[in-house]
Amino acid sequence: MDKFAKVKKNFFWQGIYQVAILLLGFLVPYVVLNTYGSNVNGLTATIKQVILLSSLASAGVTTAATYTLYKPIKDNDGNKIVEIITSVKCEYRRIAIITAIVCIISSIVLTIFQKGNLDSLGVLAACLLTSLNTIIDLYYTSTTSIFLTAIQEKYLISIGMIISGIVMYGGQLIICFLNLNYIFLYSTCVIGTVGKVLFLQYYFKRSYNQYKSLDNKEKRERNFHVDGIGYAFANEVAHTVNVATQSVIIAMLYGFSEASVLSVYMMVVNALSLVAQVVYSSFGPSFGAVVAEDNKRKINDVFEIFQYSLMLVNSFLYMCAVPLFIPFVKLYTSGIKDIQYVSETLVIECVLYGIFYVARVPYNIVVSATGKFKKSAIQTCITCAFTICIAIAFSFIDYQFVLWGSIIFYLTNTFYQHFMLKRELNHFQNNHFWNHLLVTFLSVLSMFIISKSISANIDISNAFLLIIMSFIISIVSVIILLVISYMLDKNSMLKTLKYFKSKFDKDI
Repeated sequence: MDKFAKVKKNFFWQGIYQVAILLLGFLVPYVVLNTYGSNVNGLTATIKQVILLSSLASAGVTTAATYTLYKPIKDNDGNKIVEIITSVKCEYRRIAIITAIVCIISSIVLTIFQKGNLDSLGVLAACLLTSLNTIIDLYYTSTTSIFLTAIQEKYLISIGMIISGIVMYGGQLIICFLNLNYIFLYSTCVIGTVGKVLFLQYYFKRSYNQYKSLDNKEKRERNFHVDGIGYAFANEVAHTVNVATQSVIIAMLYGFSEASVLSVYMMVVNALSLVAQVVYSSFGPSFGAVVAEDNKRKINDVFEIFQYSLMLVNSFLYMCAVPLFIPFVKLYTSGIKDIQYVSETLVIECVLYGIFYVARVPYNIVVSATGKFKKSAIQTCITCAFTICIAIAFSFIDYQFVLWGSIIFYLTNTFYQHFMLKRELNHFQNNHFWNHLLVTFLSVLSMFIISKSISANIDISNAFLLIIMSFIISIVSVIILLVISYMLDKNSMLKTLKYFKSKFDKDI
């Protein structure tokens, strides 16, 4: 199977997973919000970010190990592959123990200092159940996931996550229907993860048992370790901390209800970011294989096409989101009266957050594929510390300003990696990035202007009207985006069209 065929297969299954999770990810929080209220919804959002912070010990291992596997897989070097898998498995088992300790401590701290109206034992039980889910995932599936990613069979991970998601969300819907204690909501994620573990372990043993890890004696004799983990760790920690502190800051300063407001807006942003994640998950391993071939012209062409396509799709999504954000939030939270959910401030912040979150993704792929972790790590860590301080300071003014820290972080990270990679990789030419970014901003700005007219003259009061307006706005967005892109980014547009046409013609 050639690289493009693998990309398509990974893209298809990752797309199925993301669509399923997108639909369930909107439906289930809505049901939870209306069944248990803003406090439980805010608790769920906060716990996710606390656990994300607690599992930082795993950061960097995945990126560095996947990068290290590209070459031995290309060379079909079985011994090297086994050495890497063995080292990674041992690393993750240590990480699982560290994560368990940190999760327990974090759960106790959140329980003590939370300002919500929930009982402390319930909050602690919810935290510990979610922690158990994370520990099981780290201990049993991380090594298998890294290997499947490196050999470009990430679609299997998507299937495993579909199994986990259906079990988890299906269970939560049943619990809401029966109106059981909210603590039961958090047990379903453990059951779902066990299902994923069983599927991935079965497939790996059936198809790749020749790559099973070495025993302790052989490992000591070979004394192999994965290079670059330290700097990759610093990179991943910075990105994770920046994302994971938002709800935690709000929950500590204000309470779970305010964290619930942010979670509704971030739910939309995360849904839109799923497209970037699908493309990243499908394209990343194949780009790593291209880098391993060391074809400099091909690397530049593939990167330009990928960056242009990703930013164009992201522009379209946020053009559609701008006029529909507030109507959606009004409908989604129409039955909730305990706190005000409508906020134009959060809309503006979410759009800027989404633009720069996706803008840095192509550069992250290059850093991972070329192993430039060290050059990226220092800047990322310094910026992270600075922007977290900004987020906390701005949150004291108003909890709605918490996203400014992340916006500045992603903006700085994007620009730094752009210039750093051009400096460090002599063959890396990325001359069209500013055109891509200008197209994005002008397109989204045009929809901001249009949205003001829509909000002033049209009252979207039900889901049917929202769907109709979504369809109309999508068509308008496509036309505006293609016109602006043709005017300002014609070369990349034509190159991308030519590339995909050649691939589809080849398939036909």
